[in-house]
Amino acid sequence: MATRPFSPPIVELRAAHVLLFAAVAVPGLLLTATGIVSLALHRFTADVVLGILTLAFALWVIVGGFATWLLVRRSERKTRLQHDFVSNVSHELRTPLTGIRVLVETLQLGRVDPVETKACLDLLETQTTRLAGLVEEVLLFGRLQSGARQVSLATESLDEIVEIALGEFEALRLSGSIQVVRDLPPGLRVQADRRALVEILVNLLSNALKYGGENKTVWVRALREERMVAISVEDEGPGVPTALRRKIFQDFFRGEDERTQSKPGTGLGLAIAQRLVVAQKGKIRVEPRPGGGSRFVFTVPATEGAPSLATGPLPERVTPP
Repeated sequence: MATRPFSPPIVELRAAHVLLFAAVAVPGLLLTATGIVSLALHRFTADVVLGILTLAFALWVIVGGFATWLLVRRSERKTRLQHDFVSNVSHELRTPLTGIRVLVETLQLGRVDPVETKACLDLLETQTTRLAGLVEEVLLFGRLQSGARQVSLATESLDEIVEIALGEFEALRLSGSIQVVRDLPPGLRVQADRRALVEILVNLLSNALKYGGENKTVWVRALREERMVAISVEDEGPGVPTALRRKIFQDFFRGEDERTQSKPGTGLGLAIAQRLVVAQKGKIRVEPRPGGGSRFVFTVPATEGAPSLATGPLPERVTPP
């Protein structure tokens, strides 16, 4: 029995582009020509009415076709990103799994001394942590998309939340050194979901570790802005180009340059952060940091009666001790 070759979704969408053009452009042109001829050679009032109706119908076909083409093009772009996501996740899963398999085989042979055994166990812990983090990120994204992940706003101490986030970030960090400088007004409280806020901060800190440049110093700051609290995570990396400052929050997006593509990741971290921020009635943005680098700023509702000393614009720089 002959098998039908698999046709990638992107190829099918490109074929849809061609079919859509043929189905819309040709009838649209014919209808337009018919309407013009009816108006030019009219002999009776009915010819004028017919020409106007024909042109109106042709315009409707063309506009509808163009709107459909935009939807197909958007689907093609999303399909391409999903294809890249699957490839990235497959690679990210394969790397720790391969390491785990090699380490397990080494231990099974029993030819390692106690020092080497300890080293193998430490590497196993590192690889399983990496694998668990990747799986959790994908599962969280799925829960957010399906609506299964809900947030519950409560009065929280921002200092406590940042402390928890830094602890989880340190536990998940597999390599590289980073200095985190905290600039938080004392007693600042917010209306937020504690778990969601921790996840946002861990995602932004992980992003700063990957793309923060050679000098891995990161600033975590917070200030009151009217009824909101603005929280920022800043690094001294190369920054985000203006053209990409919206795109980086799209699902599966991982940048367009070789340096970004070479970094491990799924392209879900910032998309997850944006969803969690919006769910807490806030907004998130990225902007250039004075002196170089990126500043990711997101807002959450402030608790009524929060200290007034936390009011004002974000400072440009805090010198690390």
